[in-house]
Amino acid sequence: MTQIWTHVSRYKRPLFFIFGLTILQVSASLYTPTILSTLVSEGILKQNNNQIYLQGTYMLIASLIDLVLSIWIGLKIGKFATGLARDLRSDLFHHIQHFSTQDFQEFGTSSYINRTTTDVQTLSQTLGSAMRLALTAPLVFIGSIILSIRISLGLSIVLMVSIPILVVFVFLLVRAISKDFTKLRQFTDKMTQIVHEGLTGVRVIRAFNKDTFELERFNTINTNYKQLLFDINLKFSYIMPTMMIMINFSNLAIVWLGGQFIQNNSLDLGDLMAILQYSSLVLISLMLLSMVFIMIPQGIVSANRINSVLEQKPGQTFSNERKGLSSITHVQFDNVSFKYDGAEKKMLSNVSFEAKTGEKIAIIGSTGAGKSTLMNLLLRFLDATEGTITYNGTNIQDFEEVELRQQLALVPQNRNLFSGTIADNLRFGNENATEEEMISALKAAQAWEFVSKLDNTLYARVEQGGENFSGGQKQRLAIARALVKKASMFIFDDSFSALDAKTESQLRQSLKPVNEQAIVFVVAQRISSVTDATKIIVLNEGNVVGIGTHDELAQSNTVYQEIMRSQSNFEEMEDVQHG
Repeated sequence: MTQIWTHVSRYKRPLFFIFGLTILQVSASLYTPTILSTLVSEGILKQNNNQIYLQGTYMLIASLIDLVLSIWIGLKIGKFATGLARDLRSDLFHHIQHFSTQDFQEFGTSSYINRTTTDVQTLSQTLGSAMRLALTAPLVFIGSIILSIRISLGLSIVLMVSIPILVVFVFLLVRAISKDFTKLRQFTDKMTQIVHEGLTGVRVIRAFNKDTFELERFNTINTNYKQLLFDINLKFSYIMPTMMIMINFSNLAIVWLGGQFIQNNSLDLGDLMAILQYSSLVLISLMLLSMVFIMIPQGIVSANRINSVLEQKPGQTFSNERKGLSSITHVQFDNVSFKYDGAEKKMLSNVSFEAKTGEKIAIIGSTGAGKSTLMNLLLRFLDATEGTITYNGTNIQDFEEVELRQQLALVPQNRNLFSGTIADNLRFGNENATEEEMISALKAAQAWEFVSKLDNTLYARVEQGGENFSGGQKQRLAIARALVKKASMFIFDDSFSALDAKTESQLRQSLKPVNEQAIVFVVAQRISSVTDATKIIVLNEGNVVGIGTHDELAQSNTVYQEIMRSQSNFEEMEDVQHG
């Protein structure tokens, strides 16, 4: 809980102020029964109008103070709870942004989403509701007991008998439901994961007629969630009746015994009425405390889940010092190997090559050969398990994160677009890009032809994930976004797969100026995408089995030749070799 307390400690002054206001508010509440006692004993029973008016005025003032302070405290606690929630969400999101690809395997994407949203909201609501009760109830409880003892020790003993019974009941109830809340959060994570998979994979589900299977899978977890939630609510339902029974029996005993004291002239009616009110306040404060103890397990579960993410150390560390990296002009892999956690074998083994400004380096190989892993190493989304990667002679791990990322432009394989406008997406890597620069990038990416026909052109709406564009359009927009950045190293991770041959050819021609001014890496499946590369690296099962130009590899490399044969018939292969 260290991280949670660190965030709470930022609000020390408001919390002390809230505590001070609570003391004043409780004092006003506790003073009311004493006023009532005087009103009855000195005013009503003695028919003293002056006392009736005076004590009535005191009671009105105390009630107004109680009301005003109660509203003020509510506002202050609400501001604290919502402010803390805002800070936690912000810090969680920022912290998660620095996780490596493997870091996300710790809890899973669905769990990270729930911890950033649902758990933060639950903790905020718990603090907002429970904090006020936790501050008020103990003060009312202690104050009421002291004041009732001051009036009559004998009647106060009756009150003391009921307290241990309630405490034992609350303890057993809290212990029973605390584990239920942990299970509830786990069910929430699982349900979110199923919903996420069902929505993102809806086309695959329909294509394989797995609607019923997915529905049954969801219904199973949903039913378990419903049953657990019902059990928790059932346990909650025991609280109010038990509390009311205890309050009524305690008041009945106090009235019966108080009547005996009045007959013996050892107590007057006003004091009996005051003790009855203090008795109710004591038992009500216990009821409020029980609510606090019931809310706390839910809040603690959420707090622990939030805290575990904030304390999760990113698998990668970056330097805090900038190296003055203005551009990447030289890249070198020196016997680089990589193995995923839990994997039996290495994904890449002893990869060595170098690249310089003006070169286009193509990475080709069969599925699972390690192409995307190599790109993730270049971007430092992953760190090599063996060997070193250097930029301009400096180890990639010695660069400050922002400084390193500023020099890289990525066109990812999954073509992520974000909700907003086309301009918003294009400015993702260069927020100061002008309209002329964006149009130029769109033209180079062969995207201006369809963007220019849209309503609002650059400011046309992009839905979440770019769902209102075709695969080829999204791919060209992603390429344009990378070009707007004007980086010194570009990485195209299978970025031409959704393009037809003609568009791809035009795109490669328009990218030649970029190739001359930067280092360009291209991961490709098609031979036609890499024929103009300065250097082609052929991967097979994580090993480099060939490096050279297209013509060199076509003549001497058996793996490259096999890829060529698998992609085209003899005539098409001849066209590629001579074209």
